[in-house]
Amino acid sequence: MELKEFNDIIKEIFELRKYKATHEEDIKAINDNIRNKEAVILAYFEENELEKFASTSGLVYSSIKVNVKKTDEEILKKELVERGIYDTMAKVNAQTLAAYVRSEREKAIENGAVEYDMPGVEISLFNKLGYRTK
Repeated sequence: MELKEFNDIIKEIFELRKYKATHEEDIKAINDNIRNKEAVILAYFEENELEKFASTSGLVYSSIKVNVKKTDEEILKKELVERGIYDTMAKVNAQTLAAYVRSEREKAIENGAVEYDMPGVEISLFNKLGYRTK
């Protein structure tokens, strides 16, 4: 490879890095704009008791997402042993634990519970919008 060709490659990298940085700022601004608009949609859904809306652009729907954070490993272990599932749940990742908690929460709500709590974990719920284009 000749020195000029090598220099051109380096020049192109610098130009691409600059281009990328410029567009990262644009993407951040776009994401902020989307978050602001989604907050308006979620507020409208809540105010009007909607779970979905078929717009002229496509379907927008709200779903509850569950985040689970282990707060006390020993208490959680005791709880899982009492439920008879410690052997299958002892080494699971956070997503599997969240799926289990989500499932148990849904069962509790179906049985009339207003809230659901599980010892040893902190449960966070949040609404998330999903989209399906026409």
